[in-house]
Parts: sequence; structure tokens; C-alpha cells
Amino acid sequence: MEKISELLRKYSDCTVVELTESAEADEGQLTVLKDRYGSLNVKIAVDDYGTGYSNISNLLRYTPNFVKIDRSLLSEINVDAKKRHFVRDIIEFCHDNNILALAEGVENGMELKTVILMGVDLIQGFYTARPSAEIVTEIPYEIKQEIRRFQQQRIDGKETHVYKVDGSERILLEKLQKYGYKCLRIMPGENVSDITLVGESSLDSDVNIEIDNGFKGRLTLENAHLANSKNRPCICLGDNCRVELSVFGDCKLEKGGILVPESSELSFTGLGALEINVNTSNYYGIGGHNDMRHGRISFGADVEYHINAYGEKGTCIGSGLGGEIDIHRGVFSFDVNGNNGVVIGALSGPADLDIRNCGIDINVTLAKGVLIGSCDGDAELRMHGMSFKTVAGGKEITCVGSLIGEANIELYNSNFVSDVRSDKMTVLGSLWGSSKVDMRNLSMNLTAAGDKAYAFGGLNGCTELSVDSADMQIKLNSKLERITSAKCESLKLGDGRYRVTFNDKEIMVTPNI
Repeated sequence: MEKISELLRKYSDCTVVELTESAEADEGQLTVLKDRYGSLNVKIAVDDYGTGYSNISNLLRYTPNFVKIDRSLLSEINVDAKKRHFVRDIIEFCHDNNILALAEGVENGMELKTVILMGVDLIQGFYTARPSAEIVTEIPYEIKQEIRRFQQQRIDGKETHVYKVDGSERILLEKLQKYGYKCLRIMPGENVSDITLVGESSLDSDVNIEIDNGFKGRLTLENAHLANSKNRPCICLGDNCRVELSVFGDCKLEKGGILVPESSELSFTGLGALEINVNTSNYYGIGGHNDMRHGRISFGADVEYHINAYGEKGTCIGSGLGGEIDIHRGVFSFDVNGNNGVVIGALSGPADLDIRNCGIDINVTLAKGVLIGSCDGDAELRMHGMSFKTVAGGKEITCVGSLIGEANIELYNSNFVSDVRSDKMTVLGSLWGSSKVDMRNLSMNLTAAGDKAYAFGGLNGCTELSVDSADMQIKLNSKLERITSAKCESLKLGDGRYRVTFNDKEIMVTPNI
């Protein structure tokens, strides 16, 4: 022991004693070891961490200078999300407690890149140097360059506050905040990726998400609250992406929505709630800018969507030039206040919408706008098996249809409740274009008022109206002479109950077929 102690003291600047956790040392043994090596100025490492008796409490007892992460956790870590999650926690714990983290058994370039980008301090393994009877004075030049390049990528990410992910991973939003990251950048991996971002309902972060071109995979939000600077999206898809956004718990996007380029697709799954708050001159909630088309957006899950929009011009779900929107499940509520806007659809392009088996509640104040459809373009709308409720006010309003373009509307097997006040308005149809409205198996309670107001059809163009198996209660106050612009030959009323009050006078309506 005296000879060993003499050698250790002599070479203390280049000697590390490894504690291998094949058995758990008692406090007495541990104190003796720590005191002995401390008096010799020899550093201590815990070997094979992640196996045997290794755990956080033992790590705190040992207070080592190094933690050597076991090879079993690092083998193929570049393709194993669970290993990455566990190893990242070890590295972060080490850094929080002034311990250097060493990756054992690194055997290829992808493992090397992964552990360096995760923040490991030291590397050991066949890829950098194999065991040798002779002391290895340096590693190959090309390996050095790889290490420098990967480390620079990590530094660049930290300096730009960007956390990069190129495979499946589970990420804690609290840790991104803690280490100063502002952006989560998701890059395409070799396989379909599955990324989970976990937050807390009480944690409002200032983190946003950028998804690189060509990404295909799932992004899961669990109680994640994200934010970005004004006029920038909280979640930005690149071109040619296929993203499944799965929502669990209470998630929120602040100051920006979700950008979906025309070449990309976004589908919603999960069982939670998503709140989006946008407050800027030109806004969008889910879709795209006023001068672009958006990609395919589909809603097929029992998620609650709450979109609050305030601004000069924009859409809640959609874009300026339009795009494909399929709503087949979910509960949607909108609160909109602006000058010119569309809740679901397009501002100037055509709107081709398929809306089924959902609930929609809209509260809007717009000088000029459309709730579902298009302002300036044609509207092709299929609305089946839904519950629709709205309170709206403005100067020129169309609830369902178009302002200027043609409107073709199917409304089947639904419940429709509206209370609209506008100088010029129509509830279903096109205000200034031709209208075709087909309603079947419908319960409707409609209240509307305006100088030039119709319940169905508009102020210009032809109107075709067909109603069958409906229970309708309509109250309309208008300076116009009828509740619809449809002429007798274009008006078909089938079986049902119709109670109509026009300018505070109840009028008799009977089926004509």
C-alpha cells in the first residue's frame, strides 16, 4: 500500500482511479477510499455507469470527478431514442454537479456524432483508438477533424439557441429553457422519427419549433406551451414534410401559429387541447400567410382547438390563397376581431372544405369577412354531421359560403345555430355571387338582422335553395322583401317544420314538394 500510494502521489496529475460498481460499498469503506485518494490528489471515476449498483444516490455518495457511461447504453445510441433520453439525463446531471461525462465504447462515426451533440465531455472506444501495448500519443487526423466538426455544430447550436434533433427523442421543455434554447430544430433522420416535447401546464416557454425540409414523422406535444416573436410561427414546417402532430394535455401556442407550406401535409391526432393566440396585423392560426397556399391539413382526433385572432387581415385555419382542409373530428372554438378575415377557408383563393362529425363555435367581429368559406374566391363546402354555433357582427358578412365568388353548400345531418348582425349579409350562400344551398336532416335556429340581409342566397347572382327533413326556426329583420333571394322556381321545400318570423311578423311556410 505504501508503494502504491507513493506512485499515485508521484503521478497524480495523470492518474485516475476507477470505482467499478460490481458491489455497493458501505459508508465506512467509501469514506476510506475518498479520503485516501483525496489526500493523494488523485481523481476518481465511476466506471460502467448505468449498470449494476449505479444510481443517482450512489453517484452523490461517491462525488467522482468522472462518470464513465457504460457501453451498453451507447451502442447504436444514434437510432435508439430511449437510450438517448437516458444518456442525456446522465450528462445533464453530471454537468449540474461539476462532473465530467465520458462515453465508453464509441465504435463508429454516428455514435461519436450523437454523444458529442448531446454534450458528452470525453470519448473512449475503438473508433478513436484501439487498445495498444504502446502508449497512443495521438488519434488519426480525420477522427480529430470529425470531433472538431461535431463539437463546433454543438457550439453553434448553443450560440444560436437552437437544439437540434435528427431522430426519435423525448425532450423536456423545462430543460430547453434551463439551458437557454429558444428553438427546437427537427431534421430528417434515416427512419421515420417520433419526437415528444413534454412541458407543464404552469410553464410558459419562449421556445419555437422548426421542422426541416423533407421530415416525415410524428411530433407529440404534452402540456407544451410554446411562443415566438410576432409575425413568426410557433411551429414552422419546411417543404415536402409529412407531419403528424399529436396533442395531449393542455398545449398552447403564443404570438404565432403553425405554418404549413403548400408541398407539405399536417395531420392532427391525440386527445387534448390546443390553444393558439395570434395578435398581429396579418395573422394565421393553422395554415399560411395571406399571399400563399397552404398544404393539406386534416383534423381527425378528439382534440379541442381554441384559436383567438386579433388583427387587420387573416385566417384562423387556412391561408390567403387556400388549400385542402379536412375536418372529420374535434371541437373548435374561435374568437376573432379584425377588419378582413376568414375563420376557416381562404381570403382570395377558392375554398374546398370537407367538414364532418365535429363541433364549431365561432364568435367574430369583422368589418368584412366569412366564417367558413372564401372572401373573394369560390366556395365548395360539404358539412355533414356537425354542430355549428356562431355569434357574428360586421359590415359585410357571410356565415357559410363566399362574399364575391360562387358558393355551393351541402349541409346535412347537422345542428345549426346563428345570431348575426351586419349591414349586408347572408347566412348561407354568396353575398355578391351565385348560390346553391342544399340542406337535409337539419335542425336550425337562425337569428339575423341587417339593412340588406338574407338568410339564404345573396344580393346578386342566382340562388338555388333546397331543404328537406328540416326543423327550422328563422328570425330575420331586413329592409329586403324576403328571407332568401331564391326565386320560386329555384326554391324547394320538402318535409319538415318551418317557423319564420320576418321583420317581427310570423309568416306561414309550407312544403312545396
